[in-house]
Amino acid sequence: MTLPALLMIFFFLALITYSLRRVFVAGSTLTDVTDYLYAGSSLPKKDLWRTAIASNFQAASNLFIGIQLGYLYGANLVITAFAYTGGFWLLKRLVVSQTDEQLATVFQRNELPYDRLLPVLTPKWRMVLNFFIYASILFVAVLEVWLAVKFIGEVSAPVLGVDASMATSIFPAMIVAIVVVAALFFYVYVGGYRAIVATDEYQLNLISIMLIFLIGGCGLAIFPLIGEGSAFHGNSFVYGSGNSGFSILGLGLALGFSFLNLFWPLLNPQQWQRAQAANNAKEYLSSLRPTMIGIGISWSIPVLVGALLAGFISDIDVSLIAVYPFQEWLKVDESGFVAPIILAFCAAGILAAALSTSDTVVMAFIAYILGGDRKEILLGDARQKSVGVTVIIFIAALVIYVRDPSIEQFLFAVFTALVIFAPAFVHYVYSGGSTAFSRPLPSKILIGFFVASYLFVVWVNLFASGPIAEYAYYLPFPIFVLGLILVVGVKRMDMQGT
Repeated sequence: MTLPALLMIFFFLALITYSLRRVFVAGSTLTDVTDYLYAGSSLPKKDLWRTAIASNFQAASNLFIGIQLGYLYGANLVITAFAYTGGFWLLKRLVVSQTDEQLATVFQRNELPYDRLLPVLTPKWRMVLNFFIYASILFVAVLEVWLAVKFIGEVSAPVLGVDASMATSIFPAMIVAIVVVAALFFYVYVGGYRAIVATDEYQLNLISIMLIFLIGGCGLAIFPLIGEGSAFHGNSFVYGSGNSGFSILGLGLALGFSFLNLFWPLLNPQQWQRAQAANNAKEYLSSLRPTMIGIGISWSIPVLVGALLAGFISDIDVSLIAVYPFQEWLKVDESGFVAPIILAFCAAGILAAALSTSDTVVMAFIAYILGGDRKEILLGDARQKSVGVTVIIFIAALVIYVRDPSIEQFLFAVFTALVIFAPAFVHYVYSGGSTAFSRPLPSKILIGFFVASYLFVVWVNLFASGPIAEYAYYLPFPIFVLGLILVVGVKRMDMQGT
């Protein structure tokens, strides 16, 4: 192994080791289950917005896919970043609309809102519903780390002396599955939510440095072309490489992902766990403004980098477009020692983005499993529950490897399936968490629609082909509208029955 490769590995491990040290420090301060699950419900504004930005910057659906889709379909996809920011604005508006009594009800519940919406379901049906919800969320958490490790392999490949297209051979499936489980288990078992907050602050710094180097790599790629007088292709910048207008797929991606991003902040259970970890509702609400700004900026950068590359360069290998701007640093480093350090920071930032997303999802799952009166649960018992979650994560990691899914299709399928629940969630928040239905039949009608829609969108996105697959990205909006109509209709049926 060459000296630059050793240098890159050393800096990468040093950055990760420092992050793990913060986990140990945070874990040593835990006193009870409330501390473990919600950091003692004492987080100030600064901690809230830092962990929100870090945990919502996703290595898969933002960085990797953002650069690639920005190159293929242009800068118009930046609307997805604005929609995600809009989702947090909508979240803020929904919270502000609550009375103090309703806020106390919403903020202190451990359950997902769907439980309160369907209170008369039998335990069996509750288990079915929660299986679909949490299986989806945990698969996304594992996919984030899996893709990050793959992405790191591609970014590091030139320094390690292998071809980028074969970089996945650096990290065999079983090793990556073990790394995923070990990292997330270490986080949640040792330090709980306090460890997440402590590491997210550091991880946000790594993500910010990584984004700066991403922008710098893009500049290194296009500035020489500008100096040579190369033409800037505006259509390619707006609509993607080689495109002169919207394609069916490009338009579907823009509309579909925008719609999903608009509602995802409402549906993601880690957003509500963060609210419960806040010192009070006022601190949480005040943290949403810097959260919106940070997410809008961080989500826009990858898309715009991809679009800028499309405006100047039309022949980049699409499969490697996400690593292209990072590896530009190698071309200008004559010493051979500066670029490996830069790539080490980039690799650490990519892994930080994945872990900061995944660990909060895992903690939200553990909070849900524990449920009940948190004061009656021992800290040791809470940590034991994390072992069971780790086993589920391990299985999910192996399933993902066996399936080897198309990343964007898999994520879109999961997010579409979850956004199906948005009408019910909006009703829950606006009602202050009150019971929506009093009879079993309306609840069963609604749960039947949820499950059928979930299976349908997963099938269309993962297994359909031809024109059906191309139009799959248009599904979220009509299914949401149909769900909203059904919620209102079933609610009326329930009221007439009582």
